Amino acid sequence: LSSLKNRDGVFRTFIPMAFHVDYWNYIGWKDRFASSEYSQRQRRYARDGNISQVYTPGFVINSQEWRPWFRGARNWETSNEQVGNLTADLQGNRLKVNFADKTRNHLHVAYLGMGIETQVKAGENRGKTLTHDFVVLDVTTLPGEGEWQLKLPAAPDKGQQRTALAIWVSPTDSQQVLQAVGGYLE
Repeated sequence: LSSLKNRDGVFRTFIPMAFHVDYWNYIGWKDRFASSEYSQRQRRYARDGNISQVYTPGFVINSQEWRPWFRGARNWETSNEQVGNLTADLQGNRLKVNFADKTRNHLHVAYLGMGIETQVKAGENRGKTLTHDFVVLDVTTLPGEGEWQLKLPAAPDKGQQRTALAIWVSPTDSQQVLQAVGGYLE
């Protein structure tokens, strides 16, 4: 995902997010960004038919599995689907979000860490230094009907060089992304 950080359109037409899963933590080193919640999220994508199976790394674009990455593809089709209007205003730690669709949905707000390094001490990557970008550090999810106001917790400090915020809306019964916005925090 690091190759996408300087790509035209980042945070305007696409928002990369790396949800680190925990089901590999038993084979030599524990991923400090891994979460059982993120593993469950991936399993739900499989149950709902959005991905063929649970595996990592996995790529999901427009709420559907995207396997061409493994064949070297780095460009994907832009969705022509009509999207909603999502706006977010952050003043200090106060976030106000509006979504044009006033039906019951879930708001998701994630802190993303950029430029994080991990020294791997065991396993297949032993002795390597991994660089991580777009790592999901924390997610807050709230139900609502098109308008949300919340006080954000402080951004987790995981040694990131920069922090970004990703905000998206999904139906209450699905992980489908209806609309998303995001950007770097200053």
